[in-house]
Amino acid sequence: MGSIPLSAPLYALKRQAKRRARQHGMPLHVALDDIARENGFAHWSLLMARHAPPDALTQLSRQLQPGRLLLLAARPLQGKTRLGFALMARALRAGKHAAFFSLDCTPAQVHALTAAVDSDGALWGNRFRWDCSDDVCAAHVAAQLQDAPPDTVVVIDYLQLLDQRRDHPPVMQQVQALRRLARERQFTVVVIAQIQRGFDETQRDMPGWSDVRLPNPLDASLFDHRCFVHQGQIAIQ
Repeated sequence: MGSIPLSAPLYALKRQAKRRARQHGMPLHVALDDIARENGFAHWSLLMARHAPPDALTQLSRQLQPGRLLLLAARPLQGKTRLGFALMARALRAGKHAAFFSLDCTPAQVHALTAAVDSDGALWGNRFRWDCSDDVCAAHVAAQLQDAPPDTVVVIDYLQLLDQRRDHPPVMQQVQALRRLARERQFTVVVIAQIQRGFDETQRDMPGWSDVRLPNPLDASLFDHRCFVHQGQIAIQ
């Protein structure tokens, strides 16, 4: 049996329920049930059972195609770096190669993340490499991956630090270079990014491109997909 079409996307229905609860002084669960009935379901839980999106990892994994450049953005403590490691673990289990480059993580944090995502030490073996040096930039990534095979999944942590050194090109040029790298070598490149502190989740359920912290200009269209994670949910543009 097909799903009953909703009157609006799920995140928009949640927003309607929050607004209704505030306006009418009712508990949120009552407002959610009201919205569900308006969409043909007796309770919100039934609507969710039919229309709840797949988990963030599953949704994001679907975008991991060779030749693509993805943005993965979230506020602090939303698990974006751990999600990047989960993506690499999936690639490794599928027999692919993976590489992690970070200007933020320490070697100890890398080891902790590999153990947290998958404690199987053999998984993070010869087909996985990582680099937490101060040299990380687009050119450095390309140089370190000269011998990497096609279909390698590359995670870079994180966007806002790529051009912090004066001898590194502006972030726009580096993202253009990463896009070429993905296309020419048939890598999947995931660039982790931070969301501005000013993002107000009381007004919107999910951040978007305008919420990405960008100290320097950057063209959003350089990314094949822009993925935003918040409170366990994901939106992919």
